[in-house]
Amino acid sequence: MSYGGGVGIALAGGAAWDLTGIPAMAFLPLAVCAVGLVLATAVMKARGELV
Repeated sequence: MSYGGGVGIALAGGAAWDLTGIPAMAFLPLAVCAVGLVLATAVMKARGELV
């Protein structure tokens, strides 16, 4: 799952770059994943699932 996710993010980043022509857009999928991880951590902490 982690390998597939890494490949998927790389493909999505390349597609974002190709579609927009802006090299920085290659990092958009990575940023979206980072925000998701931060939100998931905040929710788990609020529920007391993390110590």
